[in-house]
Amino acid sequence: MRYNPEASKYLSDANTNQVFSSVLLGATVILAGSSIYTYVVTRQPFYLVAIAAIGGIYAIVSIPLNNGFKKNIRLAIKAYNNGLKKFTYNDVKLKFGVTNNGIGFVMNF
Repeated sequence: MRYNPEASKYLSDANTNQVFSSVLLGATVILAGSSIYTYVVTRQPFYLVAIAAIGGIYAIVSIPLNNGFKKNIRLAIKAYNNGLKKFTYNDVKLKFGVTNNGIGFVMNF
């Protein structure tokens, strides 16, 4: 990756999106899950429902971040693969000959 700055930039952006998305989803589980559980078990006031709603908002906000992660990973892979085409030698040869296991096909690339 260090030889392909474009792919490295996309990968860095994808990692940032993934971290923020994971943090928001974790907060969703903690806020919404514990609030709903506490409300169902103890029948406390509706402030717990408000906290659960905040957790739901976090979940909704994390969806575009997760989509951005997927998009940036795809772009990083595409940029990396396009960069490989500049440096690779694509001459593949298939011959019949002697191998380490006897006689067979030998592929050189």
